[in-house]
Amino acid sequence: MPKTLNVSLNISGEAVNVAIKTTAVNNALRRYELPTTEFAASAANKEVLAPIDISAASLVMIVPTTEVTLKTNSSSEATDTKTLAAGQGIIWWDGCGFDLSDYFSADITAMYFTNNDEANAGSVSIVILDDATL
Repeated sequence: MPKTLNVSLNISGEAVNVAIKTTAVNNALRRYELPTTEFAASAANKEVLAPIDISAASLVMIVPTTEVTLKTNSSSEATDTKTLAAGQGIIWWDGCGFDLSDYFSADITAMYFTNNDEANAGSVSIVILDDATL
């Protein structure tokens, strides 16, 4: 099934702007752009419900404005724990050269963010694009 993904990411100061243009046969690509999640300085385990089916994902972008620790599926017994740098995060797409399962070991139902910046509030932008036929 042909897919076209055009992704533009602009990070300026504390703002993260994501623009995605998608094209797919039979409208098979679904896009989830979650509202920006904000958290206070040193906030711990801010929950974001963001389901990711690793086998169906076409694009995953998780970009924080401050350094954060990301835990998946549980804040106490996380499936995966990652540290994401401010303004960098995770940008993965189908065909980028590695499998999403190389980064996340299981499907995700929720994410928990801890702001590692003790002085500044932060936020995280999340965009998920998946194949509705899988």
